[in-house]
Amino acid sequence: MQNTRVKPRPRSRLDAAESADWRPAGRARTSKRAAAPPDPCRLVAADLARLEPIHQLLSELNDAYAGSRRVTELVAAMPVLSARCLRAAAGRVGADVEVPSIERALNLIGNRGLETVLLGLLEDLTILKADLEAGEAP
Repeated sequence: MQNTRVKPRPRSRLDAAESADWRPAGRARTSKRAAAPPDPCRLVAADLARLEPIHQLLSELNDAYAGSRRVTELVAAMPVLSARCLRAAAGRVGADVEVPSIERALNLIGNRGLETVLLGLLEDLTILKADLEAGEAP
């Protein structure tokens, strides 16, 4: 039996400069990808001014009689903390399930999960403040 395999054609080896020569003037190559939206979990300098809700939240978490409604209000007062809680809750239930609200997210992660997210946020705030003072912030 004879080998019926067809050899692939060789590709032309043009580099970017050569391929730009044949492109019509004024028609630059544009990226089809849209710019990524900013990450809501990323801290910005303005978040350093929102320390009061964090202090109140820590007080509520230390209070044995604190209600979930007050904790939810305090978490919602800081958008970056809300986004991080939603991300943590989505990690618990799976990436394909949407967590509809902050209240549901807090129910899923519990007080321990909230404390973990909050401690991570406080660490990131400390690093951001140090970077701003050193003049190295992005």
